[in-house]
Formats: sequence, structure tokens, C-alpha cells
Amino acid sequence: MISKGFAAVSQCHNDAVGVAPLGEFRPMRLSFFGTTDYDALVWTMTRPDWTCDFGLAVLPRVALMRPACDTKPGFPMTDWAAKRRAQTDRRTA
Repeated sequence: MISKGFAAVSQCHNDAVGVAPLGEFRPMRLSFFGTTDYDALVWTMTRPDWTCDFGLAVLPRVALMRPACDTKPGFPMTDWAAKRRAQTDRRTA
């Protein structure tokens, strides 16, 4: 699943528009993507006034996804994803 997610995110070369309960969000662009040492996918979407960091950790029977958006960049998504995947892995083993 992580490899499919990585492939999909890496193909994002144009504006992306998110949809929320209040409607469409203004376009953003992919500014970073990668995987962690613990096989979690992380990526960042930005525009001048907004940054969203995303993390996806997948194990058998469990998938965790976390968005974190703010006017200031810098949410430690790589750390979050690695920690949550390790915690979940201990519970599913």
C-alpha cells in the first residue's frame, strides 16, 4: 500500500484541490514527499499562506492517516508517522 501511495503522490505535478465539508479548498502544490525508515509515507502540500503535512502508516489490518494543516510549516510528520507505525505494530503483532 505504501508503494502505491508513493507512486500516486509522486505523480502530483499540478494544482491539487482538497474538498472539505465547507466546500473546495484553494489549490495547493506538492512540495515534499518521501518514506520514513519505518515504511510510512509522508508528504507536504503548500501554497503561500497554508501548509498541510500528511502521514500514512500501513500495517496488516490497520491504516493510519494524519493531516496537519497550519499557516506555518513544520509539523514533524516524519516523527509522528514513524512513532504511530511502531506503536501500532506492537499492538498487532
